[in-house]
Amino acid sequence: MTQGADVMRDLFLSLADELCVSVEALIETANQLTREKGLQANIRSRVLIGLALKIESPFRSLMDDSRRGRGEAMHHLKTMVESFLYFYLVLGDHSDTTAKQLITEVCYRKKKFVRDNPEYAQSQGEDLDFWPAMLNEFEGQGIRRISKKSLKDLVSHSVELKKWYSAVYAAACEPAHIADLIDFMPDPENPVIAIGVELSADLRARLAIHHGLATMFATLHALLDGNEIGLSMGQLVTFETRYEEIRSRKHPALRPLGEYST
Repeated sequence: MTQGADVMRDLFLSLADELCVSVEALIETANQLTREKGLQANIRSRVLIGLALKIESPFRSLMDDSRRGRGEAMHHLKTMVESFLYFYLVLGDHSDTTAKQLITEVCYRKKKFVRDNPEYAQSQGEDLDFWPAMLNEFEGQGIRRISKKSLKDLVSHSVELKKWYSAVYAAACEPAHIADLIDFMPDPENPVIAIGVELSADLRARLAIHHGLATMFATLHALLDGNEIGLSMGQLVTFETRYEEIRSRKHPALRPLGEYST
């Protein structure tokens, strides 16, 4: 591991802690302004809000794993970026079609799950008829499931989203599957079995918080730019400036990479 890697990770984590406090305040303000203005969210807005919250929730789990130096932080990054890509697909369609396609996908998967696992679904209080009925309703409107195309194909029209897919999502997917198996295997020169020992854990923990913050910043910009209730986050630019300072190793606690021995 490169000396100083933990310092960078800890600086990112400190920034992430402050960001989460600001996000909590932002949500409270959003609820207050929505009540005051008497606004009712349409299905597109509700889906966007749901996806934003689905990005924020695993970010907190990512922070916990990153703080512990666990490579599993990348699994949470995968969830974040997948939701982020769908968020931008819905955002880019000013009609409610893409939002409905995504909900149709959810209904299809829920229908399949309760059909294959009726005992579990019933034990959780699931109405076994609800999801098939919802699916029929959307399909009756001519709405197709969004996964008729792969996520890679869905974002192929956008240069920016293609970059997010290849540079972040694909990287997060690799250890989320079986590609990191070698990192858990005992060293042939020192075949000691140990729980929690993963060769690339420190690097992955740092990469996860690095990209997780970038995903949060991009999501917040999309939510705040031109929102109809006048929501703003004055600290966002300051947070991004600090992030770039850490990322580029210009923070006082970090020396240029060339000054470290490996």
